[in-house]
Amino acid sequence: FFFSSRRRHTRLQGDWSSDVCSSDLMANFWNYGVAVLIVVTSGSLAYGVTRPCVVGGCDRLERSQGFHQQALTTLLSSPTAQDILTAQSNLQTALDLLTPIPVWSVHHGSAQASLERYNADLAGLRTILQAQQKAFEAAKLSQAPPHSVERWVTIHLLWQQAIDQLAPLTASSPAYDYVQKKLMVYRTDRKSTRLNSSHLVISYAVFCLKKK
Repeated sequence: FFFSSRRRHTRLQGDWSSDVCSSDLMANFWNYGVAVLIVVTSGSLAYGVTRPCVVGGCDRLERSQGFHQQALTTLLSSPTAQDILTAQSNLQTALDLLTPIPVWSVHHGSAQASLERYNADLAGLRTILQAQQKAFEAAKLSQAPPHSVERWVTIHLLWQQAIDQLAPLTASSPAYDYVQKKLMVYRTDRKSTRLNSSHLVISYAVFCLKKK
């Protein structure tokens, strides 16, 4: 019985080995593997080819330049707060057009150079908007005086924060002339709040001396 079972196991193992190694089965495995490879390669190739600016020209470069120029034109004169928001929107659209261009596109280098410039301009506009928000808060707190010393100090600090945000912007920044005008206004208002707070401190000191 032992030898019979062993022979039966050896025979079954030999049959299985011969089935696995048969030419038909190996051919099926090979064909299946080639088919999977073709499908995967085809999908990757299709994805690569359908990315923006991979085949042919790249109209996204020209369109993004158009939006960038619109943003700069909006900021040339004396822009309002809404003009700055519009310019910010145009710059963001320019960025959105160029960001999807892949590294395997021949236009990728040009797109990256433009992206760097547009991002710098957009960062400048965001700085201006943040400074304007600080100035708005300071102006709002300044309304309907007289105020306490603590309030004048808060107002003074808000003007200072607005100035500190705008001062580092260079001549290459968008709306540079507008920034310089705002800096003059903010510095004047900061000086006014400092005088008011100083006057209150002196008046309070005099009042305290008289009470003694």
